[in-house]
Amino acid sequence: MDLQTDIFKHMKKPSMPKLLTAVEHSLGKESAKATLSSFMDEALQTYGDSVDDVQSQWNDYELEFSFKAMGMTVSGQLIVADDAVTVTGKIPFALSMFRGKIERTMEDALRKALR
Repeated sequence: MDLQTDIFKHMKKPSMPKLLTAVEHSLGKESAKATLSSFMDEALQTYGDSVDDVQSQWNDYELEFSFKAMGMTVSGQLIVADDAVTVTGKIPFALSMFRGKIERTMEDALRKALR
C-alpha cells in the first residue's frame, strides 16, 4: 500500500470532495519546511493570476492554507514530517471534476521542490 492510500483510508468521510497528495523526501523536517516556505512564495507568483484571497499560516510543521480559484474557496493543510509531506484539503463540488489534475499538479510541484 502506498503512503497516499494509507493516509486516505484513515480520513473521515468527506462532506466536500477531498484533495490528498503525499510526497516522500529525504531532507528532514527543518530543511523540508524551509524549502517549502520559499516554494509557497514561488507558487503564489506562478499561479497568482489564477488565485486570489490567499491565506496561509505555519504552526510548527503544519501549514494551514486557503485561496479562491474561479471564485470558489479551496482550503487545506500541508504537514511536513521527517520523510514525507502530506497535503490534504477540501474543494467545492464544482471543482471536483478537476480533483485528479489538481492533485497531480501539487504532487509534481512538491516533488520538484523537495529534490
